Order: sequence, then C-alpha cells, then structure tokens
Amino acid sequence: QARRFLIECKGKSYAKSAKSVNETVWLYALGQLITRMKVAEAKYAYEYGLGLPKVSADKALKRIPWQAAKLLCLFIFSVDDDGKVTKYSPKDFKTFQIQKSNN
Repeated sequence: QARRFLIECKGKSYAKSAKSVNETVWLYALGQLITRMKVAEAKYAYEYGLGLPKVSADKALKRIPWQAAKLLCLFIFSVDDDGKVTKYSPKDFKTFQIQKSNN
C-alpha cells in the first residue's frame, strides 16, 4: 500500500512580541492538519507531519500526548535557526516526554 505524507508547516516570527506566538504556532498547525486528515481512504496510508521552528516543535513534543501522535501517525519536523531539520516520530514523542518529566 502506497504511503503519503501530509505536512503542515509554520515559520518563525521575528516580531518583538513574537515569543508567545512562536510558542503556540504548533497549535494552529495541528488544527489545520487535523482538518485535512483522510480517515478512510483505501488507496493510501497517510502519515502526518508538523514542520515547525525549534521553539514551537519543543512545545508540541511536550504537549501532544505520545499516544495521540502514535494513533494519528503524527511526526514533527523541528527546524533550528541554521536550517537543520530533526524528525521526531511518534516513538520519539514518548522518549521526549519521559525525559522532560524526569528533569
């Protein structure tokens, strides 16, 4: 069965008051992605992704339950200021959340 990736991307804001926007942009991206999810299409197996600036990706990794990420086949693509991309799978959500709760 063919696989398709649907990725919603959001950029980083550089405005002076952008701190809270950059920390919550993942929530807007997740909402947009959910409205586009294909739940019952036999032709393809869909995987979903959020392409986010690192600060937003870190918040999303901490706040989206790993069980939901696994059920939704949700990945996060974290982009740092140098343009380096790190891909987080649903399994990585769990690891990230366990590490954060131990700190």
